[in-house]
This record gives sequence, structure tokens and C-alpha cells, in this order.
Amino acid sequence: MHTLSFSWNEKTSLLKELAKPISRASINCDNTGRPFWLTLWRADGTGLRIKSSMHDLAERVEVGVLMFNFIDAIPDGEKIIDLPEEFNQENSILKLSIIESGFKAESGIIIKGMNDLKIIVVAGVMPYSIAINGLYDGPRMFEPEYQIKNYIVTQMG
Repeated sequence: MHTLSFSWNEKTSLLKELAKPISRASINCDNTGRPFWLTLWRADGTGLRIKSSMHDLAERVEVGVLMFNFIDAIPDGEKIIDLPEEFNQENSILKLSIIESGFKAESGIIIKGMNDLKIIVVAGVMPYSIAINGLYDGPRMFEPEYQIKNYIVTQMG
């Protein structure tokens, strides 16, 4: 089985970056309310952006894999959400993978704060979109590519 891993091109550990305390988030949505990227913001002003890339596996079969990169400013037009204190500490991270057409694709994460508060980010049903649960219940915010029960949940390490 082939693995399609998260896209991360930085020198630091992705797990370490994802686990850092976060104080707010910003979301870029299309005109229907479907999110196309999410940025997690730290108290020091640095941001970790999460997007989805598409991989063709077979004819008419594609799968989304999350990609991550640093940014340093919130672009105009993004919705800003202040996060509960439960996320402003070291968070635990779970990985969501999907098996499709002989591939294991790293397609999502769960960020767990204190008191079992969770943010789920997974590749979305529309190409290049993401699905977000746990920030707010806007229209089309949580339309994952696959049903959540079909993902394999593992500790990220």
C-alpha cells in the first residue's frame, strides 16, 4: 500500500507545530461558505495554514491530503474566530487517514484541547476545500470528503 503523507516542507516537526497553543483561527471561505483554508494563530503572531491538495488515484478517483505552511499575516476578508482557553496550551494531535484504491492518504487532523474540546480539519467534499468542525457552525463548514466513521484515527508521531 502506498502512503500519501501530509505536505510539510519546514525543518521543524509538524506535530510540534500543530501541538503549540493557539489563541484564534482565521478561515477563508468561498461565496457559499465552504472553507478553503484555515489558519491557526499563536499568541506570538505566527500562523500555521491548513489547506487541501488533490491526488488522482485512478480514473474518477481522487483523494484530498492536507498541506501545511507558515504565514505571518491574516489576509483581508478572512473570518476571525477567538478560540476558547482550552486550546491556549499544549494540544494533543490525532491523524485521520483514509484507505482508497490501494493508497493510505493522510487527510485530516483532530486538535484536542483541555476538557475534550476538539477541532476537526479534514479534506472537503469539493476539490481543494477543507471541512472544519468545532470552530463554529457556518453553512457548508463541515462537508468532509468521506464520512468521519471511515477514517482511521491514530496518534500523530
